Amino acid sequence: MDNISLIPKDYKKEGIFKSTSSKIELILVISIILALVLFGGLFFYQKSLSSELEGLQAEAAELEGQRDKEFENKAVPFEKTLKNLKVVLDKHLYWSKLLSEIESLAVPQVSFSNFNGILESDGLVKLILDGNAMGYTYLAKQLTSFGQEKSVLNIETDNIRLGSEKGIDFEFIISFAKDTLLK
Repeated sequence: MDNISLIPKDYKKEGIFKSTSSKIELILVISIILALVLFGGLFFYQKSLSSELEGLQAEAAELEGQRDKEFENKAVPFEKTLKNLKVVLDKHLYWSKLLSEIESLAVPQVSFSNFNGILESDGLVKLILDGNAMGYTYLAKQLTSFGQEKSVLNIETDNIRLGSEKGIDFEFIISFAKDTLLK
């Protein structure tokens, strides 16, 4: 009788993989090898990071030793003082700026005898000027000169009267924005 086999000849060949169980064993061995390589790589990476961390800690300790703590203790309050001074200077009103502006706007025939500045709660600066003009024409020129200045918000006149010695005595109340006196 002839040997009749229902299994194809290719499956009968002897090879590396004899059965399904040998394939699973090979996959397990490869997986274990990969896991060991991965573990070894992570182990050496951890050692590298640890040595780098130790170096950084040593450098930080060296820098800490170089600090001048006495200077730092003096510098921090000084910095706070400078910040407070900056706030004060930013809010400081420079009256000299206003005086030089008035000087440039003054008519030569008008003299000022009194100067009072008031900072109102609404942020306006009121300047009260007492003075004497040689005549009504010069008083009008002075009023026009102040009125044409863009920083002047309002001008009021008060107590216009004949001077006790000569000319005309007057009082101007000039309103400026607070920003005019800053820096």
